Formats: sequence, structure tokens, C-alpha cells
Amino acid sequence: RFDLIILPFNSFSEVLETEDQRNLLLKIREHLGPNGCFICPLHNPPVRLGLIDGVRRERGRFPAGERGETLVLSSVERCDQVPGLVRGTQYYDVYDSAHRLLQHREAGLCFYLHTRESFAALVKEAGYQAKALYGDYERGEFRAEESPFMIWILERQRRSNLTFDLQALV
Repeated sequence: RFDLIILPFNSFSEVLETEDQRNLLLKIREHLGPNGCFICPLHNPPVRLGLIDGVRRERGRFPAGERGETLVLSSVERCDQVPGLVRGTQYYDVYDSAHRLLQHREAGLCFYLHTRESFAALVKEAGYQAKALYGDYERGEFRAEESPFMIWILERQRRSNLTFDLQALV
């Protein structure tokens, strides 16, 4: 059991099937200590959808070597025919200090954009309650139309918060 479990980098979004998402949440809950927290960052769809338009966009530049090389990460993303599903390609290009291309790699990507409501229902069903919801990594207030992320801080649902249907138990 752990007091803190983190699934970073919007990784939960890459689990595409609802049944697999449920199973993952249940497995994480099994390993969460009684007073533990599970942190699950997700894309915020209203903001993220503005970047999904089939145009190749630079996502970042990073130092990549001892001789001044630079890694440039870019991607092209499109909405799939399945609502909420995004497909695309990530490009990893390494340039030398004279801006000459040294390496080029591509990787396919596919992820699901959970709405606040759909994720809240999923985690409730798996036995969690939200302790907090932040809109960024500085613990800023979540604002549905402008926050870049949904940073969910979840804990095990407390018995006092559960409602039981006694007829169903008999």
C-alpha cells in the first residue's frame, strides 16, 4: 500500500477502452493506503481541442547533448470519428548547434479526452472521491474554459459517503 500514487503526463488518457480504465482505477485503489491520495492529471478538453486541428505544432525545445544539440518535439493531431478520441503523430528532431538536422523519429499517438463529468463518474464508480481539482501544476483553481489541465487529487471513498441499497443486499 502507498500513501501517494501518481499517474503522470496525462497517461490515463492513453488507456482507451472504458473497461480497461475501470480496471486500472480499481487496481490503483487496491494499492492506495487508507489515507492515501491518487494524483491523476488529464487534458482539459475545451482547451486541448483548440490545439487539435491537423496542423504540425511545435510542443517544445530541449537541450539534447554536450555539443549544443537541441531536441525539437512537435506533433500533428486530429479528432477521430469516435468522440473524445485523438490520433496523430509526434516528431522528435535533433539539431546540431548550426541548426542541421541530425536525427528524425516519429511515433504514433492516440489518447482519449475525458470530460470533467465523464472522469468524475468513472472515479466515483471505482470507489474514489475528489479531494481537490486543480487547473494547473501550481494548484491554480480549475476553470472549465481556460485551465490547461484537470489535476485530480483523489482519495478512497469514505464509508460515510457511500449509500447502500439494502434491498439489493438482501
